[in-house]
Amino acid sequence: MLHLVHAYVQKHLPGKQLKSFYISEEKTFPELDQFLTSSAAAYNLHNSVFQGPLKPGLGRMIAEDPSIQATVLGVREGDPGSSYISTFSPTDGDWPKMMRVHPVLAWQYADVWTFLRGLSIPYPVLYDQGYTSLGNPANTVRNPALAYTDPLGETRFYPAHMLKDPAMERKGRL
Repeated sequence: MLHLVHAYVQKHLPGKQLKSFYISEEKTFPELDQFLTSSAAAYNLHNSVFQGPLKPGLGRMIAEDPSIQATVLGVREGDPGSSYISTFSPTDGDWPKMMRVHPVLAWQYADVWTFLRGLSIPYPVLYDQGYTSLGNPANTVRNPALAYTDPLGETRFYPAHMLKDPAMERKGRL
């Protein structure tokens, strides 16, 4: 998602620095932290980190910068709740008020991997180790749908892009 937004801004708003945010959990994967740091540098982001959970983190973000009116998210077909939103969906209920923009809502799991791998866009190394949906180390394991036994009898995992059934994407979440 970031790559698409960055490309758009570079073409239509040259010189503008993108704002980004990360809702951090108490425990995180070091590999994911490193990827976030390198991405913020590579895309020259003005990145802010807010402690989770998500709803209070977003509230703190808006309190610190009330000029934020919308966020661009990478929600796509098959993600939890994706069938209840549209490309432009305001937050509802008691969530902090903002517009949520979902430009890849029609994409499927395989579309994401075709895009990333086709353009050699970096992604967290954990996806090459058999993870298909990242939470935190306490609620995320390698996806059992990607497990195989090597010739020595060891359990190994194929990379995420090899997942055949996209309905199995979150089988690594506890």
